[in-house]
Amino acid sequence: LEAGRTSITIKDSLETLEVIVLPQVVCPTSLVEKETVELTIANYFSDIHDFNFIVEDDGILSLNDTTLSAVARGQTKLTVALKSDEEVAVNIIIEVTVEKPIILLSREEVLVDDVFSLSVENYKEEFIYTSSDETILEIVGSAVFALKAGKATITATSKNDDQIVGTIDVVVKGQTPILRANAIDYKVGQTFFIPIINYSDYSLFEWSVSDKNVISIDENYQITALTPGNVSITVTKKDDKTLKTTIDLIVYPVKPMINLANNTIQLGQKVKLEILNYTNKEDFIWKIGDSSILNINNYLLEAIQLGTTTVTATSKMDANLTDSITVTVIPILPILNATFENMRVGDVGYLWISNLEQMGASADDFLFTVDDSTIMKLEKDKMTALKEGTVTITATLKNNSVVTTKSLVTVTKTSTKKTENGEINEGPLLLYTQEEGARLLAGVMSYVYIDKAVAMNNYRWVTSDATIATVNDNGRVIAITAGKVTITAISKENKEVKGTIILTIYGEPNVDYVSRLIAIATEELGYVEGPNNDTKYGAWYNLNYEAWCAMFVSWCCNEAGISTKIVPRYCGCTAGMAWFVNEGRFGARGEYTPKPGDIVFYRDKDKTTGSTHTGIVIAVDNNRVYTIEGNTSDMVAKRNYALTNSYIVGYGIPNYPPFDGQSGGGDIGGSTPGDGHSTD
Repeated sequence: LEAGRTSITIKDSLETLEVIVLPQVVCPTSLVEKETVELTIANYFSDIHDFNFIVEDDGILSLNDTTLSAVARGQTKLTVALKSDEEVAVNIIIEVTVEKPIILLSREEVLVDDVFSLSVENYKEEFIYTSSDETILEIVGSAVFALKAGKATITATSKNDDQIVGTIDVVVKGQTPILRANAIDYKVGQTFFIPIINYSDYSLFEWSVSDKNVISIDENYQITALTPGNVSITVTKKDDKTLKTTIDLIVYPVKPMINLANNTIQLGQKVKLEILNYTNKEDFIWKIGDSSILNINNYLLEAIQLGTTTVTATSKMDANLTDSITVTVIPILPILNATFENMRVGDVGYLWISNLEQMGASADDFLFTVDDSTIMKLEKDKMTALKEGTVTITATLKNNSVVTTKSLVTVTKTSTKKTENGEINEGPLLLYTQEEGARLLAGVMSYVYIDKAVAMNNYRWVTSDATIATVNDNGRVIAITAGKVTITAISKENKEVKGTIILTIYGEPNVDYVSRLIAIATEELGYVEGPNNDTKYGAWYNLNYEAWCAMFVSWCCNEAGISTKIVPRYCGCTAGMAWFVNEGRFGARGEYTPKPGDIVFYRDKDKTTGSTHTGIVIAVDNNRVYTIEGNTSDMVAKRNYALTNSYIVGYGIPNYPPFDGQSGGGDIGGSTPGDGHSTD
């Protein structure tokens, strides 16, 4: 019941027990510097001064009567003993620690993008502040930048004593986005921007529109008013759907503005109708003043008769919103072409109209004239360059002088500016052929030259249509079939330096393409690939460092001038085989006997579909087929197989044009099957 000493006598044995009840001292076991407490004894009801209070180290704790004060950091012992009986006593270990700093924030609620300051309430000395997560809270000095939503702990450490440390947890909340528009009403066709004033990164939000027919928002958050109506925009934070806001807008109608690229259109021409300040053409009623002159179908305006009429668009919502334009239909204008845009003195070229069929006219229906006959001599459609200068050539329909067109041709000389390799370093390149007017018979091989060039292979050569003529890296051209084709040469050192020439291919080819193809393939025998499938065939195909058997076949066909309508340019064996199958020109092994010039396709044993290898058939006897293949043992080599070999899937059968056997136009050299690598 109370601290002190007493005795208990056991009645039957008369044994006496001494009992000491220890004092229950009310005192914390941990104090901070400068803290004071009043000592009490919970189980002693007489005068507390009946006890002695003794501090072992008064440098840590000081005692004034029953008041205990924390003096300095450390640990010491407090003894409390009854004066009349020192055995009625207790020892208490008390630790004195530093006072924790109390961190104060300059604001109660912290939001993303807030900047606030820190201070310590109970210390005057300076502190260093750190953040447990600098992606959430970044601290510079005593300034704190709230970067994103989340929780982080701020720690304050005294500059003078690193044991004086305090912490505070800070929760950063996302800000509700604020949309601030300059206006709430806009006109159809208007483009505008509504900023989120309290966020800089708009990609953090999902943007939604209540009616996409009224407004649209592009990837740069530009808003376009499309049609009249009420609409709302809502922005919602992607990582916190509770943070969102909505703004209401009104789009008002405006007078429509019909847009036509040209109010004068040619007979038969179709042009697209647009309304500049409206997106939905469907919101308007379209009418033609004279439907015998113009016709509208799916918002395409078609000129069907010469004359002038009107096109009118009227809003379905408001008949007062209307616009009308006047359109004149004129005869089809000729398109004038010339062999050269730029030519040398002495060069001869030709003029022609490329849309005669569309016009329903013939070449004889046109008159060609030149504005300066001292620069260019014209003899009907033949032009001869006499001296340097630029001329305007005019083509006019003889029976209707309104139908006319013009074109510029320049007579010049090659620039003297040179590259480090001595090649031409300023355009235009002046291209020419040995054939007058760049006219080539179908099936022949010829060359396009560059005036003053050191080497033709220092230029990249391009054909506009490989079905009409092909061109290789040296400017060698193979005319395939009748037509016009543009050959372009581009400097490999300076792609801005270029030139063009239009070749006229005429007649029917009488070429032994099979012999030509086999001869070209034979010339490649022994070619070995470089490291990592590095080959000239892959470089030509713009797919170097890949498996190259198909590209070898394609290269040989291109060198032979074989049209892509006869053999496709393919880099994958399966794709090449599929082309022949789709064209109905594929013969399966066992069902078809191959011929020289066929394209053979193989398939590895572990495959069930497609093709894994390809080559060119050069000869066939009673039971074997002889081939030249690329990428076989990393080289170009001859191979031969039994016709029944299951490695063979079948053969592409090119539809070569007929050859009468008399021209010799395709004879580049012979080839024989030879032994090659034999496979049964």
